[in-house]
Amino acid sequence: MTVATIEFDYEISEERLRAYRSLPDEAKLRWLEDIARFTLLFRAAPLIKAEEPLQEPLLAE
Repeated sequence: MTVATIEFDYEISEERLRAYRSLPDEAKLRWLEDIARFTLLFRAAPLIKAEEPLQEPLLAE
């Protein structure tokens, strides 16, 4: 079984960076732990094959 590589790009606004910098250290660590946990769960999730392609986007624009 071959797993396709998905490339993506993510940008964070200056406003969000300033908001993160203003957080107390404990809140920053909690945020990093949450992101690490999410990433590990996502990577461990089983791959499933859709029966049919999606007809509409998952996220509203």
